[in-house]
Amino acid sequence: MRMGRKDNVTRFDRSVRRCKPAIASKRHRIRWRHRRRLMSLRNLSAFLCVAVLVIPFAALQIENPIAERFTHEIVPDAKQPRVIVSWVDGDSGSINGRAFRLYGVDAPEGSKSRARCDVELRRANDARHAVRSFTTGRRVVVRRSHGFDKYGRELVELSADGDDVGAALRARGHLKRWNYAGGQAKPNWCS
Repeated sequence: MRMGRKDNVTRFDRSVRRCKPAIASKRHRIRWRHRRRLMSLRNLSAFLCVAVLVIPFAALQIENPIAERFTHEIVPDAKQPRVIVSWVDGDSGSINGRAFRLYGVDAPEGSKSRARCDVELRRANDARHAVRSFTTGRRVVVRRSHGFDKYGRELVELSADGDDVGAALRARGHLKRWNYAGGQAKPNWCS
């Protein structure tokens, strides 16, 4: 270390010590190569395991797309057991965990953001209770499927112990006829 003085400024200079790089021993280099080889073998085996698991499932999806399986499972035959229906509102819900919407009818909107007035909110609550009480304890069957709407719900006609759900609730004033797929204007529930 040198110390010098220039214009009342004291400057310290340190000489930089350079370290020689440590030379890895031959033994260490062999270990590292062995580790790299093992890591590449692990990656290869992991890839093969994933491929063995994924390829059969992918082949099943190609043969039976989800939409086709969904339609075939819901459309009933004479031996179909009772389905479990849960209602979100007066015209839609889920059948055995799969989303559906009643075909050809509309129920009032039950959310404050979508309802046009307070009357529609009250009617939505009444429609939801009516459809739940109409189907509870009865054998519900999907009579016909009309494909899917833009939200992925299947458009269906339901019957409960042989009575058409949509027609019965329309007769009671809880639902209105609406050509959902035909682009008809949504019914007004506020009047």
